[in-house]
Parts: sequence; structure tokens; C-alpha cells
Amino acid sequence: MRIVFPGVFALILLLSGCGITVVPRPQNSDALVNPADRSITETRNGLEISARVQELGVGSYQVGENITSFYLVVVNHRQQEVTVPLESFYLVDAGGTQVRPLPPQNVLATLDRQSDYLIPYPYVGYYYLEDSRWADSTDTMGSSLPYYATNHPQELLDEALPVTPVLSGARVAGMVYFPVDLATKKSIELRVYLPGTSISGPPDFTFPFSIEKN
Repeated sequence: MRIVFPGVFALILLLSGCGITVVPRPQNSDALVNPADRSITETRNGLEISARVQELGVGSYQVGENITSFYLVVVNHRQQEVTVPLESFYLVDAGGTQVRPLPPQNVLATLDRQSDYLIPYPYVGYYYLEDSRWADSTDTMGSSLPYYATNHPQELLDEALPVTPVLSGARVAGMVYFPVDLATKKSIELRVYLPGTSISGPPDFTFPFSIEKN
């Protein structure tokens, strides 16, 4: 009998949604791949970073801009602190199109705007903001539980990758959000340029993934 852990099973469903599967394709021989969560881990000059695609569509209901989240783990083995700011990350597709990450506050604002146009319960969609506001004022049930941005704003902010310095021997982990729909891509490469590294040269860390249609 094969046992599938709930967390791993849920992750596989997330990464296999929308008819696609995200597959790690490391280019460096010393990169490590975890087949359980499909993450890639690289270590450079005493700094270890792991990356994986976490969610193909943040917020469940996408009527506008799609947001994809990456889960990052940064472990500092150096003797001094290190900073990995949001500006260090670039996402580049097979065609060379680059995307910068969204600050968590922007993600929250985007999801909040989208929630005005979809009413999951009682399953009525609204295309005009006025209709949505009118329905809110007349709805006796008053249920908005499906709205991630409305009901879990602090959770989304708390799950974001901390941008504070990572102390020697310490680690941080969290989400980095990109405005991209991976269903439209053939492959992607998450690049990390540490402070002081020129973006015109090679990145400090590279995490390539292929997007395979199911």
C-alpha cells in the first residue's frame, strides 16, 4: 500500500492544475532536487537557497491578472549577516521576457479588487461594481468566506519572504509573488542577484523549471 502524505498530495494537485506540471530542471551539477516538493536547492559561498513553485494561481478566483507564488528558503552559513531583498529576484521565460516580483501589499490589493467581481456563494457573478455593492447591501446571509484577500490579509502578508537581514547561522522562508500565468509558458528561470552583483552578468543563483502540458 502506498501512502501519500496530505501536504505533498496537495502540492502535487496545485502544481498539476490547469493542465500543466512544473518540473525542476537544474543546470548546475551541484544543485539538489527534492522530488517530494519539486524544489531546487543551490549553495553558493556559504549561502543556501531553495526554491519551488507553490501556487499557480494565488487567490483561487482569477478574473484579471494571474499571480503565481514561489516558496523560498534562505539559509545563511556565512559568518556575517546577508540580505536578500525583493529586488534580487527576476523571473525569465523561454522567450526572454522578464518579470519582477510583486510586493505583498500589491498582491493583497489585486486580490481585493478581484473579489468585487465574483460572488462564490450563492454562485452569482457580477461584472459591475455597482451591482456588487447593491448585492452586499441586500444579502441577508452576508457570507464572504471564500475571499482570501478579505478574510486572510494578515496571513498573506505573514507568508511573504522576510526582507530583513538573515543572521549568521539563521534562516528565513516565505513566498515571493510574480504576476505571471505559467500555463502560457514553456519554461521559466528564477534568477537571484544578491546586492552588489551586476544584473548584466550571471546571477548568483538560478532555478530553472519546465512547464509541461498534461
